[in-house]
Amino acid sequence: ASLVAERPRELYGERPPAGRFPLLLKFLDAQQTLSVQVHPDDARAALLTPPDLGKTEAWVILAAAPGSKVYAGLKRGFDRAAIERELARGTVELCLHTFEPQAGDCLFLPAGAVHALGAGLLVAEIQQSSDTTYRLYDWNRVGPDGKPRALHLEQGLGVVDFDLGPIGPQRPRPTER
Repeated sequence: ASLVAERPRELYGERPPAGRFPLLLKFLDAQQTLSVQVHPDDARAALLTPPDLGKTEAWVILAAAPGSKVYAGLKRGFDRAAIERELARGTVELCLHTFEPQAGDCLFLPAGAVHALGAGLLVAEIQQSSDTTYRLYDWNRVGPDGKPRALHLEQGLGVVDFDLGPIGPQRPRPTER
């Protein structure tokens, strides 16, 4: 907070945002496959009560156990009806683009991208500072109370970007000097 107060121009540029710092950095150590999630974009999140930011995020794979998977984006041809069908069957992974990541891979996950981290991944996540996450599927796990964890199917399916398609690692590009 003191750095933001002392050096807003260096951190934000010409137009500092009002309110909280707009980015959040996390380290995720996925010991088990994490839930299948999606996040709204800024426009949809602004309509929530209370209003929120959308959540676009990026992952940098720091370590990947052999056979670990990233689920990122939908396979081509899966629309809302197909996703709903596979969610009801408990086979949503059939809809998800999946690959085995390598340490150093970087993924850009725009708001609306369906995604999950598989077991055996250590990831640095850089995201918009938002509290809005919609869980679409949780691999039939239960919470501490012994009941299935809450899903947010209607809200989540309402923000999925069905045109986005599969997401893979970004290719490094040279920059200008």
